[in-house]
Amino acid sequence: DELRAIGTDLSILGAVRLSRPWTVLRARHALRGLLASARPDVVICHSAWSLAVFGPAVRKARLPLVFWLHDAVYDPKKVDLAARRVVPDLAICTSAFAQSTLPKLFPDLPSVVVHPPVSPLPSFPEEDRNALRHALHTARRDVVIVQVARMEAWKGHGLLVDAMVEMADEPGWSVWFVGGAQRPEEAEYRAWIFERCVNAGLLERVRFLGERDDVPRVLAAADVFCAPNGGPEPFGVAMVEALYAGLPVVAFGAGGALEVVDETCG
Repeated sequence: DELRAIGTDLSILGAVRLSRPWTVLRARHALRGLLASARPDVVICHSAWSLAVFGPAVRKARLPLVFWLHDAVYDPKKVDLAARRVVPDLAICTSAFAQSTLPKLFPDLPSVVVHPPVSPLPSFPEEDRNALRHALHTARRDVVIVQVARMEAWKGHGLLVDAMVEMADEPGWSVWFVGGAQRPEEAEYRAWIFERCVNAGLLERVRFLGERDDVPRVLAAADVFCAPNGGPEPFGVAMVEALYAGLPVVAFGAGGALEVVDETCG
């Protein structure tokens, strides 16, 4: 809906599961028809999954094929091994950190680093900040620590809870968790984080805001952005947005965070 709202021409190729080969063949056939009619200058496959599924169709169309490495490569999985069968012409890497892991997939592939573009955030008046805090049952004078991330374990919510336990005797702070669960295991993880907050007696200070479409407004009403990832962030768009909102960013010095938060802004 958001893509259509900005005038993007979308072509839906249909649902695909690698465990159902006929869905892969059907989607490749749909893509070949689209490429034959549209004749684009280049095709970009985002992630190893889409390269494995659609790369062969692009090669048959004899079009330049680019691989966008959005995430870092750790231990290549089954889908990565499938993607290796289709060697692209170029890789665009979301960060220098991600680029450093590319050889695990394609040892000799030419690559460039293009940091994701992030638009400046709108500004919000003080009364809007106060209204949102009131709506979220947060004291106007509290120091609000916000984390914006999907409810996934490596995003480090548990580490932030550990820090909250250490700060429990300190007055005047609250924490907002912004982000929802996309998979069943993430819903279980969210429930575990919630239970930890209950057991630690922190629930009055913590707000689970879920998935929201007004993140810029939430950032404007907060004071500190925390990115306590348990593993390196491939880049960290959320950290860039937090900096646009004028928030100090607290993050581990690893991965893409080192390309976002440096001596010029940290």
